[in-house]
Amino acid sequence: TPLERAQTLAADAPSSAAVQLVLRAAQPWSPCNHDLFPASARAHARALFHIGLLLSCSFGTASQSLMDAWHYVVMPMAVMRDV
Repeated sequence: TPLERAQTLAADAPSSAAVQLVLRAAQPWSPCNHDLFPASARAHARALFHIGLLLSCSFGTASQSLMDAWHYVVMPMAVMRDV
C-alpha cells in the first residue's frame, strides 16, 4: 500500500515531503491533517466542533477543558474518511 511504502521510505528519507504527506494523511483526524480528509469528513468535523462548542458553554469555567478534550480526544475518534 502507499502507506507501507511511505513507512519503508521514511527510514531512508525522513525529510521527504511526499513521504511526510502520506504519513500525515494516514493518521487519525486532527487539526493538522484536516485538509487531507474528504470534503464530507471535513464538514462532519466542523459540525462536531460546533456541537462541542455549544456543549462547552454550559460548563462555565471548565469550558476550555471540555473543548480541549472534545477537540483532541473525541473528534479524532469520530471523524472518519468514509463519512
